[in-house]
Amino acid sequence: MKSFYFILSSFLISISVFAQSSLQDTLVNFFMMRVNYTYQVPLADMANRFGGNSALGIGVGMKFGKNIFLGAEGGFMFGRNVKEFNILDGITDANGFLIGSSGLYTDYAFSEKGFSMQAQVGKIFSFAQPNANSGLMALFGVGFLQHKISIDTDEEEFPAIDKTYRKGYDRLTNGFMLSQFIGYFYIDARKKRINFYGGIEIQEAFTKNRRSWNFDENRKDDSARKDILVGLKLGWIIPFYISQTEKYYYY
Repeated sequence: MKSFYFILSSFLISISVFAQSSLQDTLVNFFMMRVNYTYQVPLADMANRFGGNSALGIGVGMKFGKNIFLGAEGGFMFGRNVKEFNILDGITDANGFLIGSSGLYTDYAFSEKGFSMQAQVGKIFSFAQPNANSGLMALFGVGFLQHKISIDTDEEEFPAIDKTYRKGYDRLTNGFMLSQFIGYFYIDARKKRINFYGGIEIQEAFTKNRRSWNFDENRKDDSARKDILVGLKLGWIIPFYISQTEKYYYY
């Protein structure tokens, strides 16, 4: 029995040493989940509507042996910096207050809400040894972007902007999106716990207002828009190692 335990221990240690060596020196395949935070600054048409915003995202991906990356990602955008603050001027008093059905002032607030989703392809360029699976990461994505002005108020107190009527004010906008990301991708070759990526992401969306009528402007807005977001993105990677050419499996 002592001989058996000695052989088993030696076998497990050899697999662990091989796994670490593979991550350091060999390009490996693995599936990953990603969670990230991005602070975004709007440009072009979007800068006329919103200021800076935050985004939380989640994604999946696959890194292949030649450091080719394929993945998909979605994110939720939110912020309080709304520049089109005059959209309710037609239904507020001279001081910009809403007067509710009870005759009292009704509180309201604007916020930005939106989301994006995209498919991504890219490559990791390794330059630091020994860590063949980390390096400069470049990604290109295609997808969809949507944003709107969210109006928060008491619907019962002010029914003129309930869930139905506020659609005439919220400027719901969406369309086709392209994205580019460049940054650093790091996989911990030893303890496998510290896995992250970070860099600059640019999103360019070709959008239109999707509401049939803007109540405050008394018209339909069907003009083409170009919405650009430049963001600083930081993300955490959860890798799931599959197998190596030598058919050793490790987790």
